Amino acid sequence: MTSYKQEKEDFVSGHNGSTIYHINAISTVALASVALYFTLQSRLAFPLRLSSGSGSRVMELSAEYLLLVVPLVLSLTLFANHPLSLMFLLLLPAFVIHRALPALPPPTQGALLPPPSPSVTRSPSPSPTPTRTEHSSIYVTPTPNLTPTPRQSMFPKAPPPGAIHVPPLPALTTYRAHMMLMTVIAILAVDFPVFPRALSKCESWGVSVMDLGVGSFVFSLGVVSVIPVIKNPGLLRDPLLPKVLAASKKVIPLLVLGLVRVLAVKGTEYPEHVTEYGVHWNFFITLALLPPLSILFHPLIIYAPLSLLGLVLTLVHQTLLTNTSLQDWALGNNRTNLLDQNKEGIVSFVGYLSIHLLGMAIGTLVLPPSPSHFRRAVSEIASSTAPSRTPSRAPSPSRPQVDHDLHMGRRPTTPDSSDDDEPRKKPMVTLHYATENQSRKRGKAAVELCSYAIVWWALFYLAGTLSGSGAQGVSRRLANTMYVLWVAAFNTTFLVGYVLLEGIWGGSPRSQPAALDRLRGPNSKGFAPSFKLPGGSDSIRERSGPIDSATSGLLGAINLNGLALFLAANIATGLVNMTIPTMYAHDGQAMLVLFGYTFAFSLCAWLFRGRRILSMI
Repeated sequence: MTSYKQEKEDFVSGHNGSTIYHINAISTVALASVALYFTLQSRLAFPLRLSSGSGSRVMELSAEYLLLVVPLVLSLTLFANHPLSLMFLLLLPAFVIHRALPALPPPTQGALLPPPSPSVTRSPSPSPTPTRTEHSSIYVTPTPNLTPTPRQSMFPKAPPPGAIHVPPLPALTTYRAHMMLMTVIAILAVDFPVFPRALSKCESWGVSVMDLGVGSFVFSLGVVSVIPVIKNPGLLRDPLLPKVLAASKKVIPLLVLGLVRVLAVKGTEYPEHVTEYGVHWNFFITLALLPPLSILFHPLIIYAPLSLLGLVLTLVHQTLLTNTSLQDWALGNNRTNLLDQNKEGIVSFVGYLSIHLLGMAIGTLVLPPSPSHFRRAVSEIASSTAPSRTPSRAPSPSRPQVDHDLHMGRRPTTPDSSDDDEPRKKPMVTLHYATENQSRKRGKAAVELCSYAIVWWALFYLAGTLSGSGAQGVSRRLANTMYVLWVAAFNTTFLVGYVLLEGIWGGSPRSQPAALDRLRGPNSKGFAPSFKLPGGSDSIRERSGPIDSATSGLLGAINLNGLALFLAANIATGLVNMTIPTMYAHDGQAMLVLFGYTFAFSLCAWLFRGRRILSMI
């Protein structure tokens, strides 16, 4: 066992990575698979048409697995050295079908309701099932539990001034789910020879798919962790200690899992790559520390952009690495005490915190109704302390709030009022708009995302030129400035790609209300559970990404329970490695294991697609 352990550690260590172009080409396969999926949906209603009949859900899951997961497995294994060939195999049928067949007309189910109105419709006898209409109209859902209740429960408190609803962004759901899939595939595939060594983590310097995966995980976490602040910018001025304590309580399970992983690895002689994070530190500990420590930047966000804060932090980190002995200490072999034993995790954490802040900056662009919404809200907060300024008029509590999210954890009830002078009436149904273009300016967000992507890439190549090392100046082990810029540039660019795909196929049959029941899952019974969180009124589904109706049901399910699925994938990876001598497996055996592993992962996501398991934000 000891001999195999040493051989396995050598198998995954000492690599110098690949190239930026190669990594981008492999990752573009994910965009091609989504393009094929949306083409089949919009032209053939496939795999949506599989939703009827016996065994329909298994058939639909299998179809989505073949279209969206299998290409990613192939791009990291058999086609890893020929990603453009795989991309061509996906885009060719998509192009032919798109050109040969017209787009399907939106299905008509029931009567078409009037255009959106800010009032709430009253109905004396609500239907037990939702009324479905065309996707450009209104989706009417009966309000649950309309038995007589005290006035306070029927008319809940108005949201804080400036608070907004944050509807789901299908492009963000797809991006986060694909990032998760690439990560969970790579953590097992790297143990097989079918996974090219150039894609495994670099020892100290260089770029690779796996190096990108950990940074992308942190970046995507930052994108969604900013939602509570977007919904209620006033949280930025709340006392820090209660917010830090509340965030710390949420990440206790991750800290426990990090400790359990250390004990399990040490107790089972499991092969480990010590230079990744150190002897005891691991990625779970890094993830657990990010949310509470990022809250410490709340007072600064009022006066400085998040992107600037992230850049300043990584530049300070880089200055210390370059001008002190910090870099030599982190890359050295001295491990005499507890601090030395975990120096990689300690030193790299500052870089991951910078990535987290840059992800939050992107979240403030794509999630609010417009890219400038958060900037204006923060500007008002910053100027509110000036005595010469007149506070902006807060929204009238009597004005109804329209929920644009079809999958929120709650169904808010509001007074039936189109005018402030009209008497309040008991609401019977809540209106939900099936299109989100009315509430979010996606075109402007895409333009700003493109601008940020160009800036990040320009800074990345400028830093490489000034250092004279190019892409070889990237160090995931140190999480230096070049690594931070690379992760930000890559993720922003590919998020733009998903936004563009959503814009082209945004009206696919998946976006019709007819698909909602199946997406909610078997446990939702029409309404998702809602949990109040400290410092705000948002539900965990709203903040962590509910299942979006305009994207794949499988990808939406993966996004909903990404953290829990990631933990399960790590456990499954350990079990496979303890059962099979993966280093000696031939390609056929490796592919069978990987396909079985990824299908089981997809099945778990599908089974729990209507239930939130674990959240840390």
